[in-house]
Amino acid sequence: MEKNYRNLGFVLLLLIPIMLLGFFRSYLSQLVNSEKNIHFLIHLHFWVAAIWVILMIVQPLLIRFKRRRLHKKLGKLSYVLFGLFNLSLVPFVIGVTNYVLKGGSPTVLVSTLFNVVLANVFFVLAIIHRKNVPLHMRYMIALALVFLFPPIGRIVMQGDHRFFLAAVHINYTLVNLILIGLIFLDKAHQRSYRPYAVALVAFVLNQAALHASFATYGLL
Repeated sequence: MEKNYRNLGFVLLLLIPIMLLGFFRSYLSQLVNSEKNIHFLIHLHFWVAAIWVILMIVQPLLIRFKRRRLHKKLGKLSYVLFGLFNLSLVPFVIGVTNYVLKGGSPTVLVSTLFNVVLANVFFVLAIIHRKNVPLHMRYMIALALVFLFPPIGRIVMQGDHRFFLAAVHINYTLVNLILIGLIFLDKAHQRSYRPYAVALVAFVLNQAALHASFATYGLL
């Protein structure tokens, strides 16, 4: 692993408190509420996503501590896990699509689809470049950044949809600044920063499209 990324797994540990804080109000706190009936699909989606985040943290740590064989085995498991993650999203996408077809705002659908598409694009690119470790790692970092959007959005909004646009811009600004910082880091050490550049362009375009959708149609 490149020297500048040796502690990547430890940095990704920050995803855990961010997810706990982001989903505490809307999901985790409801687990102890016997009067709250949470649909099975919500449980499935959350825990599959949680396991995926843990896997993203563990994988670079395995490389850091020279457990490459286990890293490869878990890498193969990631195909199944990421497939389950996509399947867990299907009911939500269908539900939001039906809402839009009945005259609702397409903004939430646009937001959901953008995240799903970006996650899949970065995952596929990471797999395509799995034998090119620098590119593989950078596309996986871009994928990890996609998982910041749901919890940080919830932290900003606190259940109040009036803050949706603020959440969008705070999310994307944070992620874009991280990518710009990583690009400068790679340029300074003469490394290929192409995956970060691809991700930055994609995120900026998505941010602009989401802003346009919200400005045109609102949220609900």
